[in-house]
Amino acid sequence: MPRIFIGLKASAALAEALAERAAVLADPEVRRVAVADIHLTLVPPWNETDLSAVTGTLARVSGGFSAFTLELVRLTYAPDPRQPRLLWAECLASATLTALHDALLQAFHPRQTQPFRPHLTLARLGRHSRRIAAAHPLEQVLPLRQPVTAVTLFQSPVAGGGGYSVLAQAPLGQ
Repeated sequence: MPRIFIGLKASAALAEALAERAAVLADPEVRRVAVADIHLTLVPPWNETDLSAVTGTLARVSGGFSAFTLELVRLTYAPDPRQPRLLWAECLASATLTALHDALLQAFHPRQTQPFRPHLTLARLGRHSRRIAAAHPLEQVLPLRQPVTAVTLFQSPVAGGGGYSVLAQAPLGQ
């Protein structure tokens, strides 16, 4: 049974720019996200057997939204800067992005209770995360943008595997 999730795939140019910023974390405990796997998760992973139904629902929901611009605002250690676990690029929670997230969540996971903090994860820090973050102060403004014209259905890798697979893309309405 595939483990799937819905998100926004970073463009190649955006992913490269973000990966360059994360490359300074040269520590054996740091696991950087592969450039091809950088994305923003809209609906967290779940196990699914009926991919046809998921694809149809995804197309219906995403078709109700117009294309928009994803704005990245800062590079930061997160989710708590005092106990960082990740390096991520935080995104502006625009009205359109938030409404798209809410609509997809309602269609696929109506019980989600965590607040929406849109971001693209760039690295996982490991157990000495506070030391790593202190040695590599990376808090910075990110004036980066990407047009969003589609929503992506991803499949997580099998245990021990690597890389996300793109199962489908649903264009946003015009």
